[in-house]
Formats: sequence, structure tokens, C-alpha cells
Amino acid sequence: MILHEAPLNPQTHTERLVQVHFESFGTPSILMSPPSGYLSLLYNGRTSGVGFDSGAEITSIVGVFDGLLLPSSLKRYDFGGRDITVTTLIQMNQNSRPPSDKEHIVRMRLDPTSWQHRYIADGIKTKYAYVNNDKSNNKAKTGNTKKSTTVRFELPDGTSYETERQVFDITEAYFEDSSSSKFTTRSKCEMPSVLNLINQVTSSVSQSTACDVLLNNVCISGGSVQANGFASRLESELGRDIIKSDRLACSTVFGGASLLYELRAFRLQFVSRKSYDEFGASALYSRGLL
Repeated sequence: MILHEAPLNPQTHTERLVQVHFESFGTPSILMSPPSGYLSLLYNGRTSGVGFDSGAEITSIVGVFDGLLLPSSLKRYDFGGRDITVTTLIQMNQNSRPPSDKEHIVRMRLDPTSWQHRYIADGIKTKYAYVNNDKSNNKAKTGNTKKSTTVRFELPDGTSYETERQVFDITEAYFEDSSSSKFTTRSKCEMPSVLNLINQVTSSVSQSTACDVLLNNVCISGGSVQANGFASRLESELGRDIIKSDRLACSTVFGGASLLYELRAFRLQFVSRKSYDEFGASALYSRGLL
């Protein structure tokens, strides 16, 4: 079995995870997989590059060169699509209004603490979230509320609302510095922009040739990067083409892990139940899995 977990998890959590699978589920052998960014690169046929992955709660980035993970490049931030969804929900509550051709005058009230309401907001965000092509274009459009920029959506109970399109540009936070005013959580305040993260990864290698190889193979994956304009904005700021995984993050991770299993060198890294019974958690350390 190949187990995948969030990068930079505490080692005690990993040891407990392995213990449960061996002792409770009777798993015959286990391999702890590399980070999701590594698997996304592998899924897209790359053995060198930068893997950027942003899921529901965690954003991570890692550099890979000739199939080897660069430990100093691995970064993790507790910020993801769920933060984007909650902020979008709050913006919708503040700015949405009933359409002029509707008789109801009830203001929209979605509760950020309710998972049902967050699920509704997530569906709306997935449909309308976008990122501007460049910062200057974003500033030029700020405050411009023409009718063409109005977005109209419907809730499950049938009530319709409309709001300005700028409400759904929350994903822009990935391209903003940690001083972004839309997010005050510590997780976002500690997270640089995606461009700065990529530059930090490339600075972890000393040779200019290796740096170019990493920059020419930037792969993005996860639900948050599926927002309209995210890939083109990153390409314009990097000045290079990037690799975008159009499938869900879980699909790219599963596909990368499947390809990983086909490599004989990685199959030799599996820890068997017999080794675990004899050496305990130290069997994981001996294989370099922790």
C-alpha cells in the first residue's frame, strides 16, 4: 500500500499512521509517497521541475531535479480553497442583492460556520472564480461596476441574487504578498505569493542550468488553481509556459503514485510487516521514508 499524507507532517503522526495500518488493518507492506507536487510532476511525465499544489486546506510546493526531491525547497502553508470559499461567502453576504426583476427583497444570509452553506458557496465559487490577466488590468477595473460585470446566481431554494464580478476575484490572493487585506488569518499572512514561492524553489539550486530546467517545468495542481485565468496569469508573470493539471488533485496524485509503483527502485523501498515487527518505526527511518 502507498500512503499519502500532507507534506511536513509531524513524524509522530506518520509513525502512528503506519502503526494503525500494520497492526489494525494487517497491511502487508507500506510505502510513504512523496509530496503531491512530486506526484503531479510524475503524472505529467516530468522528472524535473517545480510542483505547486493547493488543496482544500494546505498549499505546498516542492522542487524536483532528475527524480530527486530537493528537501530545502519543500514548503507547506495551511491555506487553501476552504479559506477562499469562506472569504467568498462573506463577500457574497455583504455585496449580493436581489435582481431588479424579482419581487423578493430578502437579503442573502449564508452562515460561514455551516458546512451546508459553505458547500453552496463552494459551488458558486467554482463556477465564477477568476484571476485577472495582470495586476494593472485588475487595478483598472476596480470600481468599474458596469452591467456587463454583474454576475447572477441562484441558491438551492430557488431565490436568485446578483452581485459584482469583483466579488469572485478572491483567488487573486495567491498572487498577492502576505500583506493582502482580504485575509487576516496567520496562515495567509505567512504565505508569500506563488511567484515568490517558485523563485525560492529555484534559488535552492546553484547551477543556472538546473534553475532553467525547474522554471521550464512548473506544474500546478489542486482545486484552487482551476479558477479561470490562474494558469495564464502565472504564465504572464513567469514569462514561461506552465503545466496545468485539469483533473482533480486526487486524480493526479493517484496517477503519479501508480506510475511510482511501476518503478522497481521505488518498490524496493516498501517496508514489510516482518521488518516493522522486528525493527518498529526505525524500519521507516532506515529506508529514508521519514
